[in-house]
Amino acid sequence: MKKSKKIISASFVLFSLLFAGPGAKAQTPVEYMDKITGNINAFSEDLFSYMSSIAHDRSARKTESKRKELIKTCQSGQKNVEKMQAYEGDAALRDSVVSFFQVTYSLLTEDFSKIVDMEAVAEQSYDLMEAYLLAQEKASQRVKEASGMMIREQQNFAGRHNIKLIETQNEKSKKLEKAEKVFKNYNVYFLIFFKPYKQEIYLLDALGKTDINALRQSLDALEAGADEGLKKLDTTKAFANDPTVASACKEMMKFYKEEAAEKGPAMVNFLVQQDNMKKAKETFESIAESKRRQADIDKYNAAIADFNKSLETFNKNNDYLNKKRQQLLDRWNKAGPDFLGRHVPKNK
Repeated sequence: MKKSKKIISASFVLFSLLFAGPGAKAQTPVEYMDKITGNINAFSEDLFSYMSSIAHDRSARKTESKRKELIKTCQSGQKNVEKMQAYEGDAALRDSVVSFFQVTYSLLTEDFSKIVDMEAVAEQSYDLMEAYLLAQEKASQRVKEASGMMIREQQNFAGRHNIKLIETQNEKSKKLEKAEKVFKNYNVYFLIFFKPYKQEIYLLDALGKTDINALRQSLDALEAGADEGLKKLDTTKAFANDPTVASACKEMMKFYKEEAAEKGPAMVNFLVQQDNMKKAKETFESIAESKRRQADIDKYNAAIADFNKSLETFNKNNDYLNKKRQQLLDRWNKAGPDFLGRHVPKNK
């Protein structure tokens, strides 16, 4: 039996492989594997730096410089491996590593370029945000498949050349694998939050435009979205039993539910009374002063009184909602980065 060799398992998006450094000359199967896989080392360093940046910045656009660094490292690694000869006519391992670099290059230059563009419009709707996050997952899956093929070829190469492989994981591999789980868990909560968040924006827009029908529809949609979010939260398990994001998300859902179900009717009433007062004023002013009866005056004054009462309630509710919304949004916006920072360590 020839010298044992350690193999690193796959991890998050791209993934990391770390072997002993390549020897000066590949003479044995083990040295050949060292030289092949040694080209992954620099790439894995840049990769973890990139993933760490995404974790803490939460922006593909802000990490553009990291992506460009990865592209250069990927190109360099591919060229180095392509120059290598097959080991005693066995080219499968070399070709699998080349294929991995090719897929990774395509991911970094095409998929992530599209993801950066998608990020720019993702905030516009729930569907666009969902598509943006799904594109990230699909990009990750592409490289996972390529990395899986490379690992299988390493195992096959070892079997053909009588090398015993001892599977293990290095520190960066573990961190990247953990990062995948953290991102996926956070994205579940983010989409739960984002749906009613966007619906509230539509509600506030309808309110600003004094569109009663749109306001009613938005209130119904907001309440339904909050109810849906609360149900999803009941079946979503927090990563590492960390309740911070789940708790902040739940408080947002309860706020949206309160806004729609409890404060919403007062919003509708305010617009209705405002419209009634406007019509009452137009009717009253259309009557010549000499022909106005006490009944006309009373009707107009009643409309003003109803409007003023609705305005008082509306302003009181609006102040309450604005303060509570800001408080809970501040908590939500802090919970996400804190959660990611806690579970995805910054690259040193």
